[in-house]
Amino acid sequence: MLYTRIAPTPSGFIHTGNIFSFYLTSKIAQKFGGKLLLRIDDLDTDRSRLEFIADIFDSLEFFGIEYQDGPIHPKEFYSSYSQKHRENLYEELLLQLIEKELIYACTCSRKHYSYAPKTKCRCECLDNKLPLDTPGACWRIFVPDNTFIHFHDDFAGDIEIDLSKQMGDFVVRRKEGMAAYQVSSLADDLFFGVNYIVRGTDLLHSTAAQLYLANVSGSQQFLNTRFLHHPLIEDSDGKKLSKSAGSTAIKSMRQEGIPAGYIISGFNESVAQIIQRATFQI
Repeated sequence: MLYTRIAPTPSGFIHTGNIFSFYLTSKIAQKFGGKLLLRIDDLDTDRSRLEFIADIFDSLEFFGIEYQDGPIHPKEFYSSYSQKHRENLYEELLLQLIEKELIYACTCSRKHYSYAPKTKCRCECLDNKLPLDTPGACWRIFVPDNTFIHFHDDFAGDIEIDLSKQMGDFVVRRKEGMAAYQVSSLADDLFFGVNYIVRGTDLLHSTAAQLYLANVSGSQQFLNTRFLHHPLIEDSDGKKLSKSAGSTAIKSMRQEGIPAGYIISGFNESVAQIIQRATFQI
């Protein structure tokens, strides 16, 4: 059975781009008689706020997007579904990578690393072999040169990404001590048994990174996952919508009295075209 998920991050109010992706995911689940999971990614506690958590539930209810698994209100989310309850899974995955000697400590700032060759920090963190418990250090995973990740996308077709050039040695544990997104997302999808992932095209590199992690850790279940990366909804200037763009926030639209059906009507044609064009291999 197809088992997919919607995985909002509570770092801002839900916007129309989020709802488009959620709506498309729900339609794909319905098409194949699958199940839909609500998974809220709240590991970044500095950015996660209760009002953003509540807005996720309010927005899904507003649009009538139904899911079969996951919390039904913020209280249940915090008590049973928050990522804090699965931190042991993230640590287990990181331990596997350490045992395979794929992890190194890095003290580079993000800006510093962005100017570095993509397979190694300019400050030679990879070669210096700093202790993993070095204060202020994040952990990176070594990605050798010419690491090409191949996968089939049900909408875009066959994809090839040179992970070593596009992401380099990406972060798997942040300097604050929490697992990075690529690790937590992979571990969560494995835990819940997700086998179909719908994402925007802005997350193609994340898919490649997670497939790399799955491969080096031996997580065959994720390597069998199917993917569909959909085009993004853009603003009037042709830019990707963000949670800082208040005019596209669903909360603002609700307050202005804009009906859910009016917003969804603007999605239906695009959703139908994506589903019609997709070559589902399920």
